[in-house]
Amino acid sequence: MALFTVIIPTYDRPTLLAEAIDSVLRQTVQDFEVIVVDDGSRVPAVVPDDPRFLLIRHDSNRGLSVARNAALVAATGEYITFLDDDDLFMPRRLEKVDGPLTLCLAQVDGSAPNPVRPDRFPERWPGPHIGQCTIRRDLCPSFDKALPIMEDFEWWIRVRELASPSIIPQVGYIYRTDGGPGLWRNDNNRQVRVECMKLILEKHVAFLAGHRNFAARQWKLVGGSAMRLGDRRLARKAFTRSLRIRPSAKTLAHLTRAVLGV
Repeated sequence: MALFTVIIPTYDRPTLLAEAIDSVLRQTVQDFEVIVVDDGSRVPAVVPDDPRFLLIRHDSNRGLSVARNAALVAATGEYITFLDDDDLFMPRRLEKVDGPLTLCLAQVDGSAPNPVRPDRFPERWPGPHIGQCTIRRDLCPSFDKALPIMEDFEWWIRVRELASPSIIPQVGYIYRTDGGPGLWRNDNNRQVRVECMKLILEKHVAFLAGHRNFAARQWKLVGGSAMRLGDRRLARKAFTRSLRIRPSAKTLAHLTRAVLGV
């Protein structure tokens, strides 16, 4: 059993996958296993000839949640970490763990590090990137396969109810924005995003009862997106939900437009 399991889902990005894998191999801590889940790539993914690597192949593209869940079933490490196939670990990513849930800093390409403020979640939306998390395997929940996107945000809501995170004040994760459309990003459109946020809000009513400002804001955003999509029925429902949680003249005006169709 390894100390760490690194989970890498991939789809049709062999060059970027190789770079992601190389960033794991350059870790200062070498006590790890890497589970690569090839989620139906047209050209099968390739992993190093190294006993620490396991390749799981899906015969069709099933989505990020299913891919990560398959890796979680196979994982044997004491701790779980995640790496998207177009992102990178910094060399000391696995070096420090402080408790059952640890967060490192993340950096987007060459920008300044993203400050991690779990004490402000979910008001600071959408929370840490999943690649910033190191979580003990026995605490790590599976991903909701009903969500083609935003599955990591929903996962983080449940994780925050299980443990209080410790913060490592160093950059451990590099989020790259130029990876192209390969990894399920073609599904990241407004219609899918609206449906996924609606599912999340309806699933976590109890959690959101303690974060009323966030819940009201998200329902309002769902309503606005629904209006732009021409779905007045969903817009009316979303604006009404937002008003019930936090009365607002602006939200009432949006609801009026949704009702009148103007």
